[in-house]
Amino acid sequence: TKEEKFQKYQQLFKELMVKAQKLPPGSVSKRAYMTKARNAKAMADALAYNKDKPEAEAKKRAPRTDFNIKPATAEMAAELTSIINDAYRGKEDGSKGWTTEDEILSGRRTTEEELSAVIQRSLLGTEGESLLAAVIDGRPIGCVRVEKTSEIEAEIGMFAVDIDLQSQGIGRALFNKAEEQAKSMGAYMAVMQVITAREDILKWYLSLGYTATGIRAEFPESELWEVKGDRKLFFERIEKTLD
Repeated sequence: TKEEKFQKYQQLFKELMVKAQKLPPGSVSKRAYMTKARNAKAMADALAYNKDKPEAEAKKRAPRTDFNIKPATAEMAAELTSIINDAYRGKEDGSKGWTTEDEILSGRRTTEEELSAVIQRSLLGTEGESLLAAVIDGRPIGCVRVEKTSEIEAEIGMFAVDIDLQSQGIGRALFNKAEEQAKSMGAYMAVMQVITAREDILKWYLSLGYTATGIRAEFPESELWEVKGDRKLFFERIEKTLD
């Protein structure tokens, strides 16, 4: 059961931390145990995230089936750009999805020009890149990008669902399709770069079977966005072996 798995990872986290504390500071063994402990804690948090949902919320999240997923087309660029920016930063009227970067970043996530270029490369199919769109009655309601980055890996990103249609199974369906696309490209590892400050979405990704690696990189600067306050942001690599 989920409760048993939660208790298992909680106990594993405690055991790994005890072992790590007995090792010399800065040692390779200590860093290895700390990474394993973080992964165990992340899995416990992800299980708790699913376990603690109220029944009413669970009913609200019942999957819908009136959409299909297909390659994005040039005609979808403008609408998908709005969906992505609204999902990551919130709408101008203040409405937001269940998770957002609005508290840590201002500005835009992408532009129509950038997204159009992604779609063009995706449709050409020559650069190991694909942008998939979830569609209802011909209207895009979400998307996800898959890019082959090495012989064995594909990176998943630019993931977004219309904020008015979130928590209805669309995002999970997009991820399933993205992973299928990654495998069709010859990858057997899916990777993502997630801002460490976004604990809510990180827990959701972990509930899909992704694992935190402890590998971090500085969040990039861009003319499109600005970090709020004096905080320093980092990406963390998460990954999942594709069956």
